[in-house]
Amino acid sequence: MFSSNKKKIRKFTEALSELMIEQKFPLGNALKILSRENLRKKKSDEITLCCKELLNKLENGESFANALKFSKEISFDNTYISFIRFSEKTGNLSEIISFLRERCKRQEENHNRIIESLLYPVFVIILAFIAVGFLLLYGKNIFVGEQIEAFGTSNLISSCGNAVVFLCVFCFCGGWVIKKNLGSDKLYEAFLAADFLLKNGESFGSAIETSAEILGKESPEGQLFLNARERLEYGVELKNAFICSNSRKWDEIQNMFYFAENAGNETQIFEKIASKLKMDLDKKRKFCLKLIEPMFIAGTGGFLLIFLMNTALPLLSGELFSF
Repeated sequence: MFSSNKKKIRKFTEALSELMIEQKFPLGNALKILSRENLRKKKSDEITLCCKELLNKLENGESFANALKFSKEISFDNTYISFIRFSEKTGNLSEIISFLRERCKRQEENHNRIIESLLYPVFVIILAFIAVGFLLLYGKNIFVGEQIEAFGTSNLISSCGNAVVFLCVFCFCGGWVIKKNLGSDKLYEAFLAADFLLKNGESFGSAIETSAEILGKESPEGQLFLNARERLEYGVELKNAFICSNSRKWDEIQNMFYFAENAGNETQIFEKIASKLKMDLDKKRKFCLKLIEPMFIAGTGGFLLIFLMNTALPLLSGELFSF
């Protein structure tokens, strides 16, 4: 989910972007303003303290990328630092900050989308627990005392436990599916970042390595990008550098590499792939949102069915009491 550290990074980036891009302040002046912003308050927030720390390091001769890397107030990820380090080589810090701001915005939007999609399932699940609690508390008014005694308190608790275990497992699996389909798509972010870096003068090797950091260098996709970077360094053509798996998505991506290189527009290939991934991602998210309501209704129904089959039906059967 959207951690508190990511929120700090977003607030820091938005504040820096406002001063550097909209008000045209240089980096040093922007950090000075942000470090004094909350002096009137009794306690400075993390953004103010972070800006003070970064400003001191810059005044002592450190680069902005190194200052971010060793920041104590906010933990900046490697991808963020890589972009800042690239800006120090090219001198386009404002453009980089703008890109990072949009990246943080997308991350928070994905987080909010997940939270909103979970509101209805949580409401339905709460109602299911209320229904079960009602049956447990007021079951004696529904059934005769001998019936409950024959069924046994331990059996009643066991039946309730089975239903709760089922619902917990179902909710865990459902939450995982929602997060995977509605959360950030690292592959899309990787191609988008590579496209931005290439259009701003970065080499193919460095752009692809940054993409690997976004994917996670230990992940299969990250390893694929790192291997592609090595092949490019040895002179392999771009269309042959990405040896993809047999999945349908990677087959389509490799075909796009092939046709783009033959058309002579290598610098646009990452943008086209990112656009294609974005379209597929939007379709997948719409489909997932449509399935959330019926999926959790079915899960809640299964929860209540298990509970009733293990409690109400035995109590109503002729084996426990006679009419």
